Amino acid sequence: MRSGTAGAVARAAGLVAGLVPVLLLGGLGAVATQRWGFAAWGIVVAVVFAGFLRWGLVAGWNAWLLLGRVTLLFAAAAAFYGHLLERSGQGFDAGYKALLPGLYTPALAAPRNWYLVAVVASVVGALQVLIGHGATRRPPPPPRRLG
Repeated sequence: MRSGTAGAVARAAGLVAGLVPVLLLGGLGAVATQRWGFAAWGIVVAVVFAGFLRWGLVAGWNAWLLLGRVTLLFAAAAAFYGHLLERSGQGFDAGYKALLPGLYTPALAAPRNWYLVAVVASVVGALQVLIGHGATRRPPPPPRRLG
């Protein structure tokens, strides 16, 4: 496999790995609550993720910087998903139980858990961005000797 082909496969795999879970969560939320807000959340997060990924690859961000910024995006998305769950009340919980009784887990329907995920992802994303900025800096040149 040529390196260009391998790079294209890696970009496509990264895109699919980010889009599929977001769209599934948005679809599950929309079906469980019969509210379009969850589907809109999934579509908006998927579009922004694809845009971030493309922007980072075209701009030549290093891996830490790209990963950190995408993690921060997903942290914001998790917080907003928690907000949507909070606004839907028990509708999501009841719909989730009816749709997927074998996979039902109360922790997935609790907004506070999504807020916790958002906080942890924010800290991790911020650290990744800091590491990314440190990785792009070059060490200062050695001092010149006079005379």
